[in-house]
Amino acid sequence: MSDQPQGQDEAATDRVQGGFSPFAAPTGGQGQIDAFPPPPVAPAPPLGAPAPASGVGPTAPPRAGTQAPPRFADAAAMNRPGIIPLRPLTFGELLDGPLKAIRHNPKVMLGLNALVALVSMLATYGMGYSYYSALFGSAYLESGSTTDAPFTVTDVVLLLVGAFVGSLVLLVSTGITTLSFSRSVLGERMSVGEATRRALRALPTLVVQSLALGLAYSAVLAVVVLLAIPSFQASVGLGIAVLILSALGATALVIWTAIKLSLAVPAVVLERKGPFAAMARSWRLTGGRFWMILGVLAVASIITGVIQNVLAVPVSVLLPLLMFTTDPATAVPIYVIAIGVASFLGVLLSIAYLGGVTAGLYTDQRMRKEGFDLALTKAVQQRAEADAA
Repeated sequence: MSDQPQGQDEAATDRVQGGFSPFAAPTGGQGQIDAFPPPPVAPAPPLGAPAPASGVGPTAPPRAGTQAPPRFADAAAMNRPGIIPLRPLTFGELLDGPLKAIRHNPKVMLGLNALVALVSMLATYGMGYSYYSALFGSAYLESGSTTDAPFTVTDVVLLLVGAFVGSLVLLVSTGITTLSFSRSVLGERMSVGEATRRALRALPTLVVQSLALGLAYSAVLAVVVLLAIPSFQASVGLGIAVLILSALGATALVIWTAIKLSLAVPAVVLERKGPFAAMARSWRLTGGRFWMILGVLAVASIITGVIQNVLAVPVSVLLPLLMFTTDPATAVPIYVIAIGVASFLGVLLSIAYLGGVTAGLYTDQRMRKEGFDLALTKAVQQRAEADAA
Protein backbone atom coordinates (compact mmCIF):
# COMPACT_ATOMS: atom_id res chain seq x y z
CA MET A 1 0.00 0.00 0.00
CA SER A 2 1.43 3.35 -1.01
CA ASP A 3 1.85 6.15 1.52
CA GLN A 4 0.74 8.66 -1.08
CA PRO A 5 -2.59 10.33 -0.27
CA GLN A 6 -5.59 8.85 -2.04
CA GLY A 7 -6.35 10.66 -5.30
CA GLN A 8 -3.09 12.59 -5.41
CA ASP A 9 -1.44 10.21 -7.87
CA GLU A 10 -4.48 10.40 -10.18
CA ALA A 11 -4.34 14.17 -10.27
CA ALA A 12 -0.61 14.06 -10.89
CA THR A 13 -1.17 11.68 -13.80
CA ASP A 14 -3.67 14.10 -15.29
CA ARG A 15 -1.20 16.97 -15.09
CA VAL A 16 1.52 14.93 -16.79
CA GLN A 17 -0.92 14.13 -19.58
CA GLY A 18 -1.74 17.80 -19.98
CA GLY A 19 -5.06 17.90 -18.12
CA PHE A 20 -5.90 19.60 -14.84
CA SER A 21 -8.20 17.34 -12.85
CA PRO A 22 -8.85 18.61 -9.31
CA PHE A 23 -11.08 15.64 -8.51
CA ALA A 24 -8.72 14.26 -5.87
CA ALA A 25 -9.98 14.18 -2.32
CA PRO A 26 -8.99 17.27 -0.31
CA THR A 27 -5.86 16.65 1.74
CA GLY A 28 -6.43 19.49 4.17
CA GLY A 29 -9.42 20.46 6.26
CA GLN A 30 -12.89 20.42 4.83
CA GLY A 31 -13.41 23.37 2.59
CA GLN A 32 -9.89 24.75 3.07
CA ILE A 33 -9.29 25.57 -0.58
CA ASP A 34 -7.47 28.81 -1.26
CA ALA A 35 -8.96 30.97 -3.95
CA PHE A 36 -6.46 32.41 -6.40
CA PRO A 37 -5.44 36.03 -5.68
CA PRO A 38 -7.34 38.95 -7.19
CA PRO A 39 -5.99 40.53 -10.39
CA PRO A 40 -3.56 43.45 -9.99
CA VAL A 41 -5.04 46.92 -9.89
CA ALA A 42 -3.87 49.30 -12.59
CA PRO A 43 -2.06 52.47 -11.38
CA ALA A 44 -4.07 55.67 -11.26
CA PRO A 45 -3.51 58.14 -14.14
CA PRO A 46 -1.36 61.25 -13.46
CA LEU A 47 -3.11 64.27 -12.05
CA GLY A 48 -4.71 66.30 -14.82
CA ALA A 49 -4.54 63.52 -17.41
CA PRO A 50 -7.75 63.09 -19.43
CA ALA A 51 -9.88 60.16 -18.36
CA PRO A 52 -10.21 57.34 -20.89
CA ALA A 53 -13.41 57.19 -22.90
CA SER A 54 -14.54 53.97 -21.31
CA GLY A 55 -14.30 55.41 -17.82
CA VAL A 56 -11.89 52.68 -16.74
CA GLY A 57 -8.32 53.47 -15.71
CA PRO A 58 -5.56 52.48 -18.14
CA THR A 59 -3.94 49.08 -17.76
CA ALA A 60 -0.17 49.04 -17.45
CA PRO A 61 1.43 47.22 -20.40
CA PRO A 62 3.49 44.13 -19.60
CA ARG A 63 7.19 44.66 -19.05
CA ALA A 64 9.60 43.68 -21.83
CA GLY A 65 10.23 39.96 -21.91
CA THR A 66 7.01 39.12 -20.04
CA GLN A 67 3.63 38.00 -21.25
CA ALA A 68 0.31 39.37 -20.15
CA PRO A 69 -1.73 36.91 -18.09
CA PRO A 70 -4.51 35.15 -20.02
CA ARG A 71 -7.95 36.65 -19.73
CA PHE A 72 -11.37 35.15 -20.27
CA ALA A 73 -13.81 36.94 -22.54
CA ASP A 74 -16.18 37.42 -19.59
CA ALA A 75 -16.83 36.11 -16.12
CA ALA A 76 -19.40 33.61 -17.41
CA ALA A 77 -16.73 31.84 -19.49
CA MET A 78 -14.65 31.19 -16.37
CA ASN A 79 -17.62 30.24 -14.21
CA ARG A 80 -18.89 27.78 -16.81
CA PRO A 81 -16.01 26.33 -18.83
CA GLY A 82 -17.82 23.04 -19.45
CA ILE A 83 -21.21 21.39 -19.21
CA ILE A 84 -22.26 22.78 -15.81
CA PRO A 85 -21.72 26.07 -13.98
CA LEU A 86 -19.04 26.02 -11.29
CA ARG A 87 -21.42 26.60 -8.40
CA PRO A 88 -23.93 24.47 -6.48
CA LEU A 89 -26.37 23.02 -9.00
CA THR A 90 -30.14 23.25 -9.16
CA PHE A 91 -32.50 20.29 -9.52
CA GLY A 92 -32.91 20.86 -13.25
CA GLU A 93 -29.18 21.26 -13.85
CA LEU A 94 -28.52 17.92 -12.16
CA LEU A 95 -30.99 16.21 -14.50
CA ASP A 96 -29.80 18.09 -17.58
CA GLY A 97 -26.06 17.66 -16.96
CA PRO A 98 -25.79 14.09 -18.32
CA LEU A 99 -27.47 15.08 -21.59
CA LYS A 100 -24.92 17.85 -22.07
CA ALA A 101 -22.13 15.41 -21.18
CA ILE A 102 -23.38 13.04 -23.90
CA ARG A 103 -23.43 15.84 -26.47
CA HIS A 104 -20.01 17.07 -25.36
CA ASN A 105 -18.23 13.71 -25.66
CA PRO A 106 -20.43 11.23 -27.58
CA LYS A 107 -17.48 8.99 -28.50
CA VAL A 108 -17.01 7.98 -24.88
CA MET A 109 -20.48 8.48 -23.39
CA LEU A 110 -22.27 6.64 -26.21
CA GLY A 111 -19.70 4.92 -28.40
CA LEU A 112 -17.47 3.33 -25.76
CA ASN A 113 -20.38 2.64 -23.41
CA ALA A 114 -22.28 1.01 -26.27
CA LEU A 115 -19.35 -1.35 -26.87
CA VAL A 116 -19.21 -2.30 -23.19
CA ALA A 117 -22.99 -2.74 -23.03
CA LEU A 118 -22.86 -4.97 -26.11
CA VAL A 119 -20.28 -7.23 -24.45
CA SER A 120 -22.48 -7.37 -21.36
CA MET A 121 -25.56 -8.29 -23.36
CA LEU A 122 -23.70 -10.98 -25.30
CA ALA A 123 -22.57 -12.53 -22.01
CA THR A 124 -26.05 -12.30 -20.48
CA TYR A 125 -28.14 -13.60 -23.36
CA GLY A 126 -25.46 -15.79 -24.91
CA MET A 127 -25.06 -17.87 -21.76
CA GLY A 128 -28.78 -17.70 -21.08
CA TYR A 129 -29.82 -18.75 -24.59
CA SER A 130 -30.44 -22.38 -23.58
CA TYR A 131 -32.80 -21.16 -20.86
CA TYR A 132 -34.81 -18.97 -23.25
CA SER A 133 -34.75 -21.64 -25.92
CA ALA A 134 -36.19 -24.19 -23.50
CA LEU A 135 -38.70 -21.71 -22.09
CA PHE A 136 -40.09 -20.76 -25.50
CA GLY A 137 -39.31 -24.04 -27.26
CA SER A 138 -41.80 -25.72 -29.56
CA ALA A 139 -42.59 -28.66 -27.28
CA TYR A 140 -43.38 -26.38 -24.35
CA LEU A 141 -45.48 -24.01 -26.44
CA GLU A 142 -47.45 -26.82 -28.05
CA SER A 143 -48.23 -28.51 -24.76
CA GLY A 144 -49.31 -25.25 -23.14
CA SER A 145 -48.36 -26.72 -19.79
CA THR A 146 -46.99 -24.55 -17.04
CA THR A 147 -46.69 -27.23 -14.35
CA ASP A 148 -43.39 -28.75 -15.44
CA ALA A 149 -40.31 -26.58 -15.80
CA PRO A 150 -39.16 -26.70 -19.44
CA PHE A 151 -35.56 -25.89 -18.52
CA THR A 152 -32.90 -27.77 -16.59
CA VAL A 153 -30.80 -26.76 -13.61
CA THR A 154 -27.85 -26.28 -15.96
CA ASP A 155 -29.89 -23.80 -18.01
CA VAL A 156 -30.67 -21.77 -14.89
CA VAL A 157 -27.06 -21.84 -13.70
CA LEU A 158 -25.82 -20.62 -17.09
CA LEU A 159 -28.45 -17.87 -17.06
CA LEU A 160 -27.34 -16.67 -13.60
CA VAL A 161 -23.66 -16.85 -14.49
CA GLY A 162 -24.27 -14.87 -17.67
CA ALA A 163 -26.22 -12.23 -15.75
CA PHE A 164 -23.42 -12.00 -13.17
CA VAL A 165 -20.71 -11.66 -15.81
CA GLY A 166 -22.78 -9.07 -17.66
CA SER A 167 -23.24 -7.02 -14.50
CA LEU A 168 -19.49 -7.08 -13.84
CA VAL A 169 -18.82 -5.84 -17.36
CA LEU A 170 -21.26 -2.98 -16.82
CA LEU A 171 -19.20 -1.80 -13.86
CA VAL A 172 -16.64 -0.64 -16.43
CA SER A 173 -19.32 1.59 -17.97
CA THR A 174 -20.12 3.23 -14.65
CA GLY A 175 -16.48 4.22 -14.36
CA ILE A 176 -16.31 5.40 -17.97
CA THR A 177 -19.38 7.61 -17.54
CA THR A 178 -18.07 9.13 -14.31
CA LEU A 179 -14.65 9.87 -15.79
CA SER A 180 -16.02 11.45 -18.97
CA PHE A 181 -18.51 13.59 -17.04
CA SER A 182 -15.85 14.88 -14.66
CA ARG A 183 -13.59 15.90 -17.53
CA SER A 184 -16.51 17.57 -19.38
CA VAL A 185 -17.11 19.72 -16.29
CA LEU A 186 -13.83 21.45 -17.16
CA GLY A 187 -14.67 21.63 -20.85
CA GLU A 188 -12.23 18.85 -21.79
CA ARG A 189 -12.90 15.66 -23.75
CA MET A 190 -11.47 12.45 -22.41
CA SER A 191 -10.15 10.09 -25.05
CA VAL A 192 -11.53 6.59 -25.50
CA GLY A 193 -8.18 5.02 -24.61
CA GLU A 194 -7.73 7.00 -21.40
CA ALA A 195 -11.31 6.35 -20.27
CA THR A 196 -10.87 2.62 -20.87
CA ARG A 197 -7.55 2.41 -19.01
CA ARG A 198 -8.74 4.29 -15.97
CA ALA A 199 -12.07 2.45 -15.79
CA LEU A 200 -10.33 -0.93 -15.99
CA ARG A 201 -7.92 0.19 -13.28
CA ALA A 202 -10.88 0.88 -10.98
CA LEU A 203 -12.75 -2.33 -11.90
CA PRO A 204 -11.37 -4.60 -9.12
CA THR A 205 -12.36 -2.07 -6.46
CA LEU A 206 -15.82 -1.65 -7.99
CA VAL A 207 -16.29 -5.43 -8.05
CA VAL A 208 -15.40 -5.76 -4.37
CA GLN A 209 -17.69 -2.87 -3.54
CA SER A 210 -20.60 -4.37 -5.49
CA LEU A 211 -20.14 -7.79 -3.89
CA ALA A 212 -20.06 -6.25 -0.42
CA LEU A 213 -23.28 -4.33 -1.07
CA GLY A 214 -24.90 -7.44 -2.57
CA LEU A 215 -24.05 -9.47 0.53
CA ALA A 216 -25.39 -6.73 2.79
CA TYR A 217 -28.70 -6.53 0.93
CA SER A 218 -28.93 -10.35 0.92
CA ALA A 219 -28.47 -10.32 4.69
CA VAL A 220 -31.38 -7.88 5.02
CA LEU A 221 -33.56 -10.20 2.91
CA ALA A 222 -32.49 -13.18 5.05
CA VAL A 223 -33.57 -11.33 8.20
CA VAL A 224 -37.02 -10.72 6.69
CA VAL A 225 -37.39 -14.41 5.86
CA LEU A 226 -36.19 -15.53 9.30
CA LEU A 227 -38.74 -13.24 10.95
CA ALA A 228 -41.59 -14.41 8.72
CA ILE A 229 -41.11 -18.20 8.96
CA PRO A 230 -41.81 -18.64 12.71
CA SER A 231 -44.67 -16.14 12.50
CA PHE A 232 -46.39 -18.22 9.79
CA GLN A 233 -45.90 -21.32 11.90
CA ALA A 234 -47.72 -19.64 14.77
CA SER A 235 -50.53 -18.09 12.73
CA VAL A 236 -51.16 -17.24 9.09
CA GLY A 237 -52.49 -13.80 9.99
CA LEU A 238 -49.52 -13.07 12.21
CA GLY A 239 -47.17 -14.30 9.50
CA ILE A 240 -48.69 -11.98 6.90
CA ALA A 241 -48.54 -9.02 9.29
CA VAL A 242 -44.90 -9.70 10.22
CA LEU A 243 -43.96 -10.24 6.57
CA ILE A 244 -45.53 -6.95 5.47
CA LEU A 245 -44.01 -4.92 8.30
CA SER A 246 -40.57 -6.46 7.98
CA ALA A 247 -40.63 -6.06 4.19
CA LEU A 248 -41.55 -2.37 4.51
CA GLY A 249 -38.82 -1.83 7.09
CA ALA A 250 -36.26 -3.65 4.94
CA THR A 251 -37.27 -1.62 1.88
CA ALA A 252 -36.87 1.66 3.77
CA LEU A 253 -33.48 0.53 5.11
CA VAL A 254 -32.25 -0.51 1.65
CA ILE A 255 -33.39 2.76 0.05
CA TRP A 256 -31.79 4.84 2.79
CA THR A 257 -28.53 2.92 2.56
CA ALA A 258 -28.52 3.06 -1.25
CA ILE A 259 -28.88 6.85 -1.20
CA LYS A 260 -26.18 7.26 1.43
CA LEU A 261 -23.82 5.10 -0.66
CA SER A 262 -24.87 6.46 -4.06
CA LEU A 263 -21.65 8.49 -4.48
CA ALA A 264 -19.30 5.59 -3.74
CA VAL A 265 -18.58 4.85 -7.41
CA PRO A 266 -17.35 8.41 -8.18
CA ALA A 267 -15.22 8.25 -5.03
CA VAL A 268 -13.59 5.04 -6.32
CA VAL A 269 -13.03 6.24 -9.88
CA LEU A 270 -12.08 9.87 -9.29
CA GLU A 271 -10.36 9.71 -5.89
CA ARG A 272 -9.00 6.16 -6.23
CA LYS A 273 -10.26 5.15 -2.82
CA GLY A 274 -10.72 1.58 -1.67
CA PRO A 275 -14.19 0.00 -1.67
CA PHE A 276 -15.00 0.66 1.98
CA ALA A 277 -13.22 4.02 2.15
CA ALA A 278 -15.28 5.10 -0.86
CA MET A 279 -18.49 4.07 0.89
CA ALA A 280 -17.47 6.03 3.98
CA ARG A 281 -16.67 9.01 1.73
CA SER A 282 -20.11 8.79 0.12
CA TRP A 283 -21.74 8.57 3.54
CA ARG A 284 -20.10 11.85 4.57
CA LEU A 285 -20.79 13.66 1.30
CA THR A 286 -24.51 12.87 1.33
CA GLY A 287 -24.98 14.14 4.88
CA GLY A 288 -27.81 16.65 5.19
CA ARG A 289 -28.97 16.24 1.58
CA PHE A 290 -30.75 12.89 1.67
CA TRP A 291 -34.11 14.02 0.34
CA MET A 292 -32.65 16.14 -2.43
CA ILE A 293 -30.46 13.28 -3.65
CA LEU A 294 -33.36 10.84 -3.35
CA GLY A 295 -35.57 13.14 -5.41
CA VAL A 296 -33.00 13.60 -8.18
CA LEU A 297 -32.23 9.88 -8.45
CA ALA A 298 -35.94 8.98 -8.29
CA VAL A 299 -36.86 11.34 -11.13
CA ALA A 300 -33.88 10.18 -13.20
CA SER A 301 -34.86 6.54 -12.61
CA ILE A 302 -38.46 7.24 -13.62
CA ILE A 303 -37.28 8.91 -16.84
CA THR A 304 -35.08 5.98 -17.80
CA GLY A 305 -37.72 3.47 -16.70
CA VAL A 306 -40.37 5.01 -18.94
CA ILE A 307 -38.04 4.98 -21.94
CA GLN A 308 -37.03 1.37 -21.23
CA ASN A 309 -40.68 0.33 -21.07
CA VAL A 310 -41.34 2.05 -24.38
CA LEU A 311 -38.46 0.06 -25.88
CA ALA A 312 -39.83 -3.17 -24.39
CA VAL A 313 -43.35 -2.78 -25.81
CA PRO A 314 -42.44 -3.85 -29.37
CA VAL A 315 -40.74 -6.97 -27.97
CA SER A 316 -43.76 -7.94 -25.87
CA VAL A 317 -45.97 -7.56 -28.96
CA LEU A 318 -43.49 -9.43 -31.14
CA LEU A 319 -43.63 -12.76 -29.28
CA PRO A 320 -47.35 -13.55 -29.82
CA LEU A 321 -47.11 -12.54 -33.46
CA LEU A 322 -44.09 -14.78 -33.99
CA MET A 323 -45.77 -17.71 -32.29
CA PHE A 324 -48.81 -17.51 -34.58
CA THR A 325 -47.05 -16.69 -37.85
CA THR A 326 -43.63 -18.38 -37.59
CA ASP A 327 -42.34 -21.81 -36.80
CA PRO A 328 -41.42 -21.86 -33.07
CA ALA A 329 -37.93 -23.14 -33.85
CA THR A 330 -37.33 -19.98 -35.88
CA ALA A 331 -39.25 -17.68 -33.55
CA VAL A 332 -37.10 -18.39 -30.49
CA PRO A 333 -33.81 -16.96 -31.88
CA ILE A 334 -35.65 -13.93 -33.24
CA TYR A 335 -37.28 -13.30 -29.89
CA VAL A 336 -34.04 -13.70 -27.92
CA ILE A 337 -32.29 -11.29 -30.27
CA ALA A 338 -35.17 -8.83 -29.94
CA ILE A 339 -35.12 -8.82 -26.15
CA GLY A 340 -31.33 -8.56 -26.30
CA VAL A 341 -31.50 -5.46 -28.50
CA ALA A 342 -34.16 -3.86 -26.27
CA SER A 343 -32.09 -4.64 -23.17
CA PHE A 344 -28.97 -3.26 -24.85
CA LEU A 345 -30.65 0.06 -25.58
CA GLY A 346 -32.12 0.22 -22.08
CA VAL A 347 -28.80 -0.56 -20.42
CA LEU A 348 -26.96 1.99 -22.57
CA LEU A 349 -29.50 4.62 -21.58
CA SER A 350 -29.20 3.74 -17.90
CA ILE A 351 -25.41 3.78 -17.69
CA ALA A 352 -25.05 6.97 -19.74
CA TYR A 353 -27.82 8.96 -18.04
CA LEU A 354 -28.02 7.61 -14.49
CA GLY A 355 -24.23 7.43 -14.29
CA GLY A 356 -24.04 11.06 -15.37
CA VAL A 357 -26.64 12.08 -12.78
CA THR A 358 -24.60 10.36 -10.06
CA ALA A 359 -21.40 12.08 -11.20
CA GLY A 360 -23.24 15.40 -11.18
CA LEU A 361 -24.49 14.79 -7.65
CA TYR A 362 -20.96 13.96 -6.53
CA THR A 363 -19.64 17.21 -8.01
CA ASP A 364 -22.51 19.22 -6.54
CA GLN A 365 -22.05 17.80 -3.04
CA ARG A 366 -18.34 18.59 -3.08
CA MET A 367 -19.05 22.15 -4.22
CA ARG A 368 -21.53 22.57 -1.37
CA LYS A 369 -19.43 20.95 1.36
CA GLU A 370 -15.81 21.53 0.35
CA GLY A 371 -15.73 24.66 -1.81
CA PHE A 372 -15.00 22.42 -4.78
CA ASP A 373 -16.13 25.12 -7.19
CA LEU A 374 -13.05 27.13 -6.17
CA ALA A 375 -10.79 24.15 -6.90
CA LEU A 376 -12.43 23.71 -10.31
CA THR A 377 -12.10 27.40 -11.12
CA LYS A 378 -8.45 27.29 -10.11
CA ALA A 379 -7.91 24.31 -12.42
CA VAL A 380 -9.50 26.26 -15.28
CA GLN A 381 -7.19 29.21 -14.68
CA GLN A 382 -4.14 26.92 -14.48
CA ARG A 383 -5.10 25.42 -17.83
CA ALA A 384 -5.54 28.87 -19.37
CA GLU A 385 -2.14 29.97 -18.07
CA ALA A 386 -0.50 26.79 -19.40
CA ASP A 387 -2.12 27.29 -22.82
CA ALA A 388 -0.89 30.88 -22.96
CA ALA A 389 2.67 29.99 -21.88
